[in-house]
Amino acid sequence: MTLRERIRHSLLGLPTDRIPLHCRLRMAPLTPDYQWVRDLGWGVVASPPVFDCHSDGCMVRFEPSAENSLPCMRRIIETPAGTLTDLDTVNAAGGRARLEYLFKDERDYPALLAWFKSFRCTPAYKAFRVSAEQLGDAGYAYAWCGYDPMHEIMVNTMGVEAFSFEWMDRPERVLELYHVLLGKHREMFRIVADGPAEFVTYGGNIQPTVVSPQRFAEYYLPAYREFGKLLHARGKRLGAHVDDATRRLSDLMAGCPWDVMEAFAVAPDGDMTLSEAGAAWPRRVISMNFPSKLQHAQEDEIRAAARRYVSQAPQTGGLLISLTEDFPTDCARKLFTAIAGAVQEVS
Repeated sequence: MTLRERIRHSLLGLPTDRIPLHCRLRMAPLTPDYQWVRDLGWGVVASPPVFDCHSDGCMVRFEPSAENSLPCMRRIIETPAGTLTDLDTVNAAGGRARLEYLFKDERDYPALLAWFKSFRCTPAYKAFRVSAEQLGDAGYAYAWCGYDPMHEIMVNTMGVEAFSFEWMDRPERVLELYHVLLGKHREMFRIVADGPAEFVTYGGNIQPTVVSPQRFAEYYLPAYREFGKLLHARGKRLGAHVDDATRRLSDLMAGCPWDVMEAFAVAPDGDMTLSEAGAAWPRRVISMNFPSKLQHAQEDEIRAAARRYVSQAPQTGGLLISLTEDFPTDCARKLFTAIAGAVQEVS
């Protein structure tokens, strides 16, 4: 099987000739310098857009700046109900970290509501297909559809601290934002369901320390189920980026329509082993991130851990081993080589 076929078959729940290995495209670009990674058996995955989001009636501009000698980019959003701004750091690789959120205090609710109401989704099927074709046999493209509405508000719009206070003091204002955003996501659901992506991820980075079981059941699960129903009706598969401790929410996650637990944080990064994940979520594919805590281990230790994970694969609904989180460049050759060697030994 080609690298693409191996990844695709596994994510779609089809048989493969061996456990697939894959990493993000940014970790092994399709250039001659990284051919050695593919020669080891590692494919790449990419998540090009399958839809575009427009903001009708709002003006958005960006201004470069600096904070504590760090290069930053400030986004300024002019809405009919007021101005919003946020601030991100920008590194050389294009990665971003949020320093300042759109929400500053309760006076921002009218502008945020206007901003959310301005969203309009349109298909971007051609862009997705072009990106998928560029990967060729070296990798596989799937659709990443962002966070669910409640997590988008908490993580990207307010930040966890401000959200926590608002949820206690003004939950009705937060829910007003939530319901508007959910309506916009429903437009996206239909576009993605009708689009070319066979596998879709939606939601993730869910931290049980800040997402209670009650809030997950009331405001996360319904969005996942609604989207999953549309996708499954068209023969598509749904996954989520579960890269945190999951034990506290594992029973509720079992009620999600997820076919794939993508970027699963296996112990020692997370708080569940592969065997426990297989028991909690029978018949689901586990696409695990090789633990970050082992990145600086000796090659023999990395190889032994990989063999241990492979030995637990029969207790899951299918297994992929992946590198989804950034790692030090000086660890790359050791990680790629040791993991690939262990999988080849036991496959």
